[in-house]
Amino acid sequence: MRKSSGFTLIELLVVIAIIAILAAILFPVFAKAREKARQTSCTSNQRQLAVGVQLWSQDNSEMLPSAVLGNATYVWTALGLSAGVQKCLDTTPSSTNSYGYNSQISGMALGMVDSTLGLQSDVCAFCDAVNPSVSLVSDIASRHNNSAVAAYLDGHVEVTKPSTYPRGILPSGSLLSLDTSTKGTWSGVYGSAGFAIDNSTTSYPSFATVTITGKSDNTWSASTTDVRALQTTNGGATRASTCWYTSSNMTFNIVSTGTHQLAMYCLDWDSQNRNQTIQVYDSTNTTVLSTQTITAFTGGKWLVWTITGTVNIKVTNNGACNCVVSGLFWD
Repeated sequence: MRKSSGFTLIELLVVIAIIAILAAILFPVFAKAREKARQTSCTSNQRQLAVGVQLWSQDNSEMLPSAVLGNATYVWTALGLSAGVQKCLDTTPSSTNSYGYNSQISGMALGMVDSTLGLQSDVCAFCDAVNPSVSLVSDIASRHNNSAVAAYLDGHVEVTKPSTYPRGILPSGSLLSLDTSTKGTWSGVYGSAGFAIDNSTTSYPSFATVTITGKSDNTWSASTTDVRALQTTNGGATRASTCWYTSSNMTFNIVSTGTHQLAMYCLDWDSQNRNQTIQVYDSTNTTVLSTQTITAFTGGKWLVWTITGTVNIKVTNNGACNCVVSGLFWD
């Protein structure tokens, strides 16, 4: 009788089991290798984007491109890079753009970055995102093993650790800076989009409306050369020292579209040792986004935030006199 040369059922089962074990071991390795390759592609794309911004800035008086001028994707049109460079391989084919431009640097002069946001090596220009413009941490997409690729203004690219965010992307209401050097000479520094000075000139931006509750109005000096007093017009030589004030608290309800920089000027003009706390609340007026207590501001202090949508800014008196605000300025 001729002996069969086929496999027994036991042998086939053993071979299948071995193949299954090898697959279980190798498939995650293949997946990680594929994801690493896609992460490398993102790194290359965003490095090109960062270089594109640097070149564009050099050709445009050291200004950074706008995220909103003309339309929501202006920055991508301005850079003139191919659609492939704008797209992460981990997004769906229908996505036209999968990287986000940091809206906080939109239209900003390069020289202002260090004083308002931080070193260019610490300010994200582009990152993996769900929108073409990134204004909040919720816009960031951590696609690569729960990490996000980010390109910085100095041109280098980093990959964040899982569950962390690229540096330089701040939530709405985050305090960007506390400026004590500008004093009342705001023209060319703040207010390029609009401003409101109590008992003086008001030129609100088209994207914002303001309602102030709990305040009174005061003019210390209608005309002065004191550099602590605010210029009454953009680029003008005339100055006035005025304020909204209250002995308890007042609230600035600011309704705006998009993301913008908002600066508030506080001045203890008559040296009353004022002490006040300034809190930024969300649109529901329940969640505190930022808290800052200021004292010793006879020389004037600017508080600068990044603001998205509607916020409420509450100013509370902590001292024996009252709390004061002299102006609001948008960029």
